[in-house]
Amino acid sequence: MKLVQALDHKATIEEQASIWCTRLASGHLAPAEQAEFDEWISAHDAHGEIFDRAQIAWRGLSAIADSPEIIAQRADALEALRRANRRRWTHKIRINWQLAAALAASVVMAAFTVFLWTNFPMSPDAEPEVFATNVGEQQMITLTDGSRLTLDAATKVTVLYEDDQRVLTLQKGRAKFDVAKNAKRPFSVTAGGRTTVATGTSFSVELLRRDLQVVLFEGQVKVSRAGSPSSRQSFTLGPGEKLVTNISPSAVPRIEQADIAGAQAWETGQLVFIDEPLASALVQVNRYSRTKIETGDARASEVKVSGVFNAGDSRAFLDAITEAYALKITSDSGRVMIETKNTLSLK
Repeated sequence: MKLVQALDHKATIEEQASIWCTRLASGHLAPAEQAEFDEWISAHDAHGEIFDRAQIAWRGLSAIADSPEIIAQRADALEALRRANRRRWTHKIRINWQLAAALAASVVMAAFTVFLWTNFPMSPDAEPEVFATNVGEQQMITLTDGSRLTLDAATKVTVLYEDDQRVLTLQKGRAKFDVAKNAKRPFSVTAGGRTTVATGTSFSVELLRRDLQVVLFEGQVKVSRAGSPSSRQSFTLGPGEKLVTNISPSAVPRIEQADIAGAQAWETGQLVFIDEPLASALVQVNRYSRTKIETGDARASEVKVSGVFNAGDSRAFLDAITEAYALKITSDSGRVMIETKNTLSLK
């Protein structure tokens, strides 16, 4: 009995192409299936191109059949089957071998999909994917290559897969990147005129007014001026380090030790500031509030703020800084302004 995966018409074109590969690999198509395939392949020009690449990848799948990734997925599936079957025998129920075969097929399909879109990316003229969050919203996305992208509030990132690299751009806000390893296709994030390149690591990139911060949690990354990856203009970060720079072309970045716990606190709804200029702190606070807070003078902008605050609680933030510093708050037509008093000092 042949096990053939049904075609899900809600699936992406890439997923449908993968399913057709498994159907064809299982043997000759029945007349009705052949008619369905002919209709699918002629429905759109992209179907033929993507199916051709899927066939190439399918033939290449045998070359990675014994890779550690595939073996690990097989082992996970077999262990899941062993546990499920043990429960079935406890209740005196026979093993459903057809279900087991379906599970095994799904494991192979998952491995094939990862192989296909890791080694055979979208065509060069493909449009980049756009991921964005609104004020007060966070989002976690698993990308096609298996990398994980975590967006802070009011953040926008574009993702484009090219033949030899994975190209991302942080247009605003802050994002954390947990990169799936692929030495043949480096993972780069461009923001504020700087490009951060990794092959498999965990780091965050943040735009703060005219400043850029890159924090490395695991692995290693190289940060260079966009379009100029020469060693003279690049900086290599190790775990626990942070690169800070102004986005102006002449700025010289500095590398310092990062507060890792504080740098990850936003993922759990907290904002941690250690001697953070008030103007930069407000960029982060404003990501979670529709009522924007601004500084009214240069001295207020440069006040160094320290503390732990709940993201979205702007009132508590304002109360804390006016209690700790010689600052005053004015509000007019929904606009909140922080200004210095006559003398700026700690109370």
